[in-house]
Amino acid sequence: MVFHSAPSGASESLHKNKDGIAQSKGYILTLPTELLTMTVENLGQDDMGMVRRTCKTLCNVATLPFARTMPTARRFQFVEEDMDRLVGLTAHPIFGRMLSCISLSTCRLVQVDDKDLLNDSARLFRLREYRSSEIRHSTEELREQGHQSRQVYNHNMAQELQLKFFMSGLHIRSLTQALLNLKICRNFDVTLGIYDHDDLTELLMNSPALQPARPGKKDDVACALQILRTAIDMSHFPVKTLNLELQADHRAEIEINEQDIFWLKMQPVPDLRVKMTCCEATSVTEISWRKSQIKMTGHSLGSTTEFLTECDGRPSWLSNEYWELWDYVYHKKYQKAVLTEISADYNILEYFVQSSAFQHLTIRDCDLSQQEDSFLDGTKSSGITLCRKLKSMASLESLVLEEIWDCSNEEWIQGEPVRWTGQEQIHAGLDKLAARMSGWEWED
Repeated sequence: MVFHSAPSGASESLHKNKDGIAQSKGYILTLPTELLTMTVENLGQDDMGMVRRTCKTLCNVATLPFARTMPTARRFQFVEEDMDRLVGLTAHPIFGRMLSCISLSTCRLVQVDDKDLLNDSARLFRLREYRSSEIRHSTEELREQGHQSRQVYNHNMAQELQLKFFMSGLHIRSLTQALLNLKICRNFDVTLGIYDHDDLTELLMNSPALQPARPGKKDDVACALQILRTAIDMSHFPVKTLNLELQADHRAEIEINEQDIFWLKMQPVPDLRVKMTCCEATSVTEISWRKSQIKMTGHSLGSTTEFLTECDGRPSWLSNEYWELWDYVYHKKYQKAVLTEISADYNILEYFVQSSAFQHLTIRDCDLSQQEDSFLDGTKSSGITLCRKLKSMASLESLVLEEIWDCSNEEWIQGEPVRWTGQEQIHAGLDKLAARMSGWEWED
């Protein structure tokens, strides 16, 4: 932001008001408070930040408008600088109240062995000296090697600093203090959570020749959850919502065990949001205990009889290291379920909808297929058996279906959105669907 003013004399810096602004430019402080506030509120974020650093008076005026436009969802790594920033942000009387979500990174304290990278760099350097015809090619490779070397160096330095910080125990103390600060400013609506900061995997994928200098932890997510749990217990912070952002891998070992699901022991049990990314696909599960509701978007409820090595379009809860977390989700009882963008085998979907005494059920944008293996009684699930299962749900008060597709017959089971309320309407609607599907070809 530029303040326009008349030219000033050479001695201007010697004559400043109590706020440290030159008198010839201090006219901005003479504006009525209402006009000054309106002026500041129309500034961009960068200009507003500059104004806040100008003087105490302008800082006070600009702080609230600045807080309204700043990001309210923040991510922090378990390093000293980030933890100091978190404590300072939550201690601020205005910024602390504005925070809506605090996510903490997982912690992979693993350094990368760069010996092979250094050897390759030395080889390319010698090649450039003795083979002038290949100078251009070797120079490009050296440039790429230099970029990788900087990445490895920065990664290893960050891991070393993080390890020292962890050994001091200050990461737990800082997080606990941040939660106490939130209690002081009475921000009890902030969402707490973790995100998978997987810079090591990304680094190794970009440079396959690199190897970890020592084996990494297998429980990075569990470790982050334990840190969060400890800080919540020590601060007695009343968490309303937990947010987990996970990176899944079909070939990894189990990441979260039953003892890591600490929020089940909290009173009241907080709501839960799980965002899972696997094979570049993303799914979201939202659970509200207060509303007795589960929402699932972008999931694959496919067969568990095969060892899947990649996602078929959507992340599968049933074939990666977080399946125990899914087991906990699956066996809880809900009154309302909303399933959107789902790929599923008929029998798994049937088991799920019958796992709770649902009163309200919505299924949208769902691709269904028959599982290869049969039930114990020798029958196979199909669109017809799904209708029967839904009819048998005596607790069901409303059913919404939209864009339900059968992959085998390549037909819409239900294309246009329909909403049926009451058992009589639900049964009549399902009977019509079953009658239409009776002429389709189903596997015996």
